[in-house]
Amino acid sequence: MLKILIFINMKIAKRTYQQFLILVFISAFAYGQQPTQSPSPQHYSKVDLNNWFDIIVFIMLPIIILFLYLLWRKQVRKRKSTPKN
Repeated sequence: MLKILIFINMKIAKRTYQQFLILVFISAFAYGQQPTQSPSPQHYSKVDLNNWFDIIVFIMLPIIILFLYLLWRKQVRKRKSTPKN
């Protein structure tokens, strides 16, 4: 019985060690992908509400997308709640 418990603990320890190595590898890979010459926040300007393009892109499109999503979800719920013939 003790041998089985030791074997199970060794399997868990080995799996945990493998997961740790995978996590370290992925973290190192992600850190290596960090850009060195990324733009700083001062290069960006605020949304200009006098510009029609900014109004359409940043205000109207998100509202339209949200509205269409809510309609779609309502149809899916209605379809699921109706019994099939």
